[in-house]
Amino acid sequence: MKPTEWATQMLRVLILEYNNNPARFSDPGQAIDIWELAVKAGIILSEKVSMQNFYSGHPSRDAIDTVIAEMKRREWIDINGTFGQTWISRLLPAGIDEGRRMIRPWYQKAWDFFKSNGRTMVVAVITALIITILTNWILRVLGW
Repeated sequence: MKPTEWATQMLRVLILEYNNNPARFSDPGQAIDIWELAVKAGIILSEKVSMQNFYSGHPSRDAIDTVIAEMKRREWIDINGTFGQTWISRLLPAGIDEGRRMIRPWYQKAWDFFKSNGRTMVVAVITALIITILTNWILRVLGW
């Protein structure tokens, strides 16, 4: 998986945590451990987290730092400096909206696709019908 896919997976897990306990995100004194989320997202194994040897330059540390940077760049999360770089202190509105869009059921995604592209599909159907009628008419005139 690429770091952008990891960030997406982390956001999904973060939204599920948010839906389970929104109060956890409203208290400024609380934060969520990024390593706990990474394990739940399947990015790293829990055995690696239990070793707690994530120094700078460690592959797992670099991966998580990349995920955090990507999530911050997309304005999904905020990191509170008092907790350090391994704690998410706030889930931003853009992250909540994007995460909820990602975890919708497939039929809602399909409906939103059709709803957003409705005008294009209507024009395509009308164009196809006109071309079909004209083609049939021309073939009849030519005697084919």
